[in-house]
Amino acid sequence: MEVVRQKKKVEYVVKGGKRVLYRGTDVHAACTVFLEAAKDPTWFKARIQLLLNGQELAVFLKRYHS
Repeated sequence: MEVVRQKKKVEYVVKGGKRVLYRGTDVHAACTVFLEAAKDPTWFKARIQLLLNGQELAVFLKRYHS
């Protein structure tokens, strides 16, 4: 009897507040979007999340720039 292992589906999601900035399987693209969003003043007042299959991997909290 041969055991066939299926690859688990991997989905990365980057959220800025309630808005989805990226959804896909490319970890490099997800990290790039996540880090670029953290530098963009548009997203300073939003919580920026990097999720892997719905689990939070990293987060930038809201920041208030004066």
